[in-house]
Amino acid sequence: SMYQPVEPHWFHQHRVDASLRVWLPFSLYDSCQLEEAATAQTANIVAVNGGRFDANLSGRYMRPVYWGDEEVGNAESSLMQIRRCTWFYRPDGEDADTTFIPFDEASSDSLETHYRDAVLNNAWRKYFRLDGVETDGTKFVFHSPNALMQFSDDSEHGSAGASGVASGGGLPRVVYRGMGQFPGTLPPDSESRNPVDHVLFVVHGIGSVYDLLGHNLVQCVDRMRFVSGELMRSHFANQFGRVEFLPVHWHSALHSNHTTGLDAQLQRISLQSIPKLRRFANDTLTDVLFYSSPRYMQTIVDTVGKEMNRLRQLFLTRNPDYKGSFSLIGHSLGSVIAFDILTHQGLVAPASSAVVTAVPLLSDVKADSGTNADAEIDPFLKQCGLGESATVREKLKTAGVDSVDVLTSLTDAELKELGIPLGPRKKLLAAIAKSSATKSKAKVQIPDEQQRESTPPPASKPVAGIGENTESQHSEGSGFPCVSYPQLEFSPASLFCLGSPIALFLTSRGVSALAAEYQLPECCSGSCRPALFNIFHPFDPIAYRLEPLLSRYPAEPFLIPHHKGRKRMHLQLRDSLTRVGTGLRHRLVSGLRATWSGLQSFAAAHSQQQRQRQQSTEEDDPSEDSSAASVDSSLDSSVEDSCDSALNGGRRLDYVLQEAPIEAFNDYLFALTSHACYWASEDTVLLMLTEVYRPLGVVPVAP
Repeated sequence: SMYQPVEPHWFHQHRVDASLRVWLPFSLYDSCQLEEAATAQTANIVAVNGGRFDANLSGRYMRPVYWGDEEVGNAESSLMQIRRCTWFYRPDGEDADTTFIPFDEASSDSLETHYRDAVLNNAWRKYFRLDGVETDGTKFVFHSPNALMQFSDDSEHGSAGASGVASGGGLPRVVYRGMGQFPGTLPPDSESRNPVDHVLFVVHGIGSVYDLLGHNLVQCVDRMRFVSGELMRSHFANQFGRVEFLPVHWHSALHSNHTTGLDAQLQRISLQSIPKLRRFANDTLTDVLFYSSPRYMQTIVDTVGKEMNRLRQLFLTRNPDYKGSFSLIGHSLGSVIAFDILTHQGLVAPASSAVVTAVPLLSDVKADSGTNADAEIDPFLKQCGLGESATVREKLKTAGVDSVDVLTSLTDAELKELGIPLGPRKKLLAAIAKSSATKSKAKVQIPDEQQRESTPPPASKPVAGIGENTESQHSEGSGFPCVSYPQLEFSPASLFCLGSPIALFLTSRGVSALAAEYQLPECCSGSCRPALFNIFHPFDPIAYRLEPLLSRYPAEPFLIPHHKGRKRMHLQLRDSLTRVGTGLRHRLVSGLRATWSGLQSFAAAHSQQQRQRQQSTEEDDPSEDSSAASVDSSLDSSVEDSCDSALNGGRRLDYVLQEAPIEAFNDYLFALTSHACYWASEDTVLLMLTEVYRPLGVVPVAP
């Protein structure tokens, strides 16, 4: 038979955890690039894995381009070996059917030489050892071109040595020649061949581990990138390029003993008991406290801002033809960091002071001492000519509007949501406008000397839509630290917040409401304002809603569609049961009402006044039919993707994931894992891809 040289394929090591690394194949495109460069010796450095790594052919290793040793945990883990592979074996154990391990290059060359001799000389069933390579007591035999075996020649159980040569332990092991034995195992070429359409910078939260499997940020972002690639092939039919995800690290800079000395200080002051728990608390939980400290908050925001600018510049250097945009992803505390940086773009602080963090908004400014915040609303309603309107008073009372200050802060849309009819609503709006004008006039008439005494000089230019608190904003640890925020060299298109406590941090800073006209500032002159998406799992204990800061009566969070379409089955079942319960209640109440009306009609058959009162009552009461119909309508139709706020261009801010059926059984149990679910969530990634390609008018199609 004729001998055909084996087709080589290049592999690289992949770090699973601190002690385990596995061999994975490059894509066919990357492998061909490496083989061509190695054969022609035209280049020693080849960009692989979507340009995120540089492979060094002479040293047979690859290293990451956008992050270094400190970000992945230790000084050696960032370098990964690469190997030109031709011969393989399957490992023993549970992964034998799904995993294959390449022999080292020297062993592969020796095996190929013996195989060639066997084919050319028709010399089969001859045992041999590998020359010059440690074999751990194993022998090889080629029974035929398709039956290649390795086994131990004694009863000792061997193991794979440093050379990568497999050992038998007495049982024969099949040896494979070439990648043709493993169809469908290569990663797709799209990651390396397709151009990048959009870049997402991912800012992490507290700690150095970001899921329950102990993965670092690079591994979590790799998982999100993998999900994105799968969705691009399934929902966008490969009609576009790809979206790149790049991690932004700040934890290592904060805890570095070379810059802050923080870890050494924490170690000195920590008790010696329960050391593992204390190390976890010092490495993770304390990050929230340090972000509230002016000194360490400055370190964090400087690191994040400089890192995003560095990553962007490096990406553009390696991709000079890139014309796409950039966006931000913030997980947990990372979303707060990104939000604070974006909030303070375009602000130039005076030389003697720094830019101050966000303070209460205009709608939260305390009223002057002349107003009575607890005043009853009845006198106000009488001034409006609504003193005798029990309907208006009852609707306001039901909604918790029990003071003049609260009532005068309501808008037309909010009054409409309360069910106030058009006529009374116009009277209320006129009175509210008059009250606001009176307050403004009173404030203008304050003497200049008194105003100067009561108003401290501003530390910096306030953010548009944000008012100023009368309390001190400069004392360290008060929640209003003085921080000089870095300016970004680009304008992000969007900020995707995953499991975000932004609303909690704003509340802790005294912000109880966001002005409807508030927007994130432009990062660059003439650029678009960033959009904001608050994405959360319904059981995430760290996540908070943003829309209640914009409206007293916000709609339910927008339900993110399942990536396969429609709702999950258990959610549809729950809605159906709600409709059934509403129908039963409707029939029961209708029957009781009919019986009661019959008794009333019989007792008041000869009383015209009673009949008129009953008729008036029936006209005022809404029918159960309309109530049931409205409930059915609200259940059948999805919540509209619109919000009365300029923060996201009039679109919704809060987006909730659909919980899995098993999660619905015990929300407390799965709350422990929900905060880390976003990295592998197809629904989350699909929402981000949808928003990335929305400007192109592209809508994903479910398979």
